[in-house]
Amino acid sequence: MLMRVVVTLKPGVQDPEGATIADSLQRTGFAPVNRVAVGRHFDIEIPGRDEDRIRREVERMCESLLVNPVMEDYYIERMPEVQPPG
Repeated sequence: MLMRVVVTLKPGVQDPEGATIADSLQRTGFAPVNRVAVGRHFDIEIPGRDEDRIRREVERMCESLLVNPVMEDYYIERMPEVQPPG
């Protein structure tokens, strides 16, 4: 099963990378941009069909390694399984 973890900064935490990107977009002629938020995601594939068990395991991964709970929020979503062509 393929799960995606999306990690973003908590509200109120400064995002200098996002501010720099927003400024650069405006300076290069794009429409005015109010804000850019920079985050990251992890695609984690775990064998099995028990979504509740797998989701709990991914939550444990987030809490122990992937997310800084002081500065970051996260959510987990199940991704569709993509089969290779052929």
